[in-house]
Amino acid sequence: ITCSASGGVDAIASADVTATEVDDDFALTVACENGSVARSSDQALYDAGTVVELTPTADVGYHFVDWSGDATSSDDPLSVTMDADKTVAANFAANDVELSVSETSLSVPEGGTADFEISLTKQPSADVTVSVARSAGDSDIDVSAGGTLTFTPADWDQAQTVTLSASEDDADA
Repeated sequence: ITCSASGGVDAIASADVTATEVDDDFALTVACENGSVARSSDQALYDAGTVVELTPTADVGYHFVDWSGDATSSDDPLSVTMDADKTVAANFAANDVELSVSETSLSVPEGGTADFEISLTKQPSADVTVSVARSAGDSDIDVSAGGTLTFTPADWDQAQTVTLSASEDDADA
């Protein structure tokens, strides 16, 4: 900005003033994959000092891990005070899915059956097929039901039954 004067008898020099706009509204960019983030107030720009609460929600088969970028934390929800343009990423990871069995040792009566149940420890992101087969031990024992089980993201925690059967030994017949 230039200031100059005119008139009067004496020559007056001009003066320059540098003016800089003070930005008092800021953008918040939120990035994520395998989930979503809800904002307490969803706006394009936030006034300086506004606190925005970010709440992560994981997609099926994933869980929230932490925040990165201009906010590093594992808080859920996360409060972000707007004092500059900010970019925050919500980080999600796939669930570590393991098998859970109701019995780790089972006695099957000769000529009879015995059951055990299988479920998953965490929700998977897609269908999980479990194959059950005798891999060692008594050759008289077979899987008579539940040899192939399918768990979905909707029923992952509902136990499914496996039935083992033991044939009669020839000596006992």
